[in-house]
Amino acid sequence: MIDTDNIQTREQFVTFVHYLRDVYRNDPNRWENNTIESFLDALAGWVEDMDGAYLNWNKEMPQDINWSILAKMLDAATDYE
Repeated sequence: MIDTDNIQTREQFVTFVHYLRDVYRNDPNRWENNTIESFLDALAGWVEDMDGAYLNWNKEMPQDINWSILAKMLDAATDYE
């Protein structure tokens, strides 16, 4: 398991994405949202509710999220080879 609170660099983020891929590849049933449709639905739902998650974690909600870059990453992954 990778501690997402410690991801600070592009390389650490790429390592995390590869970790998620490997977990899915080795045991897709370990993921509750193991189709692209359910994964994207869950991602959108979590982002809509993330204020509550941070409140439950007793952490301050990040204010410096670059939503445009996140959107570009997801969009690019739909057809990047």
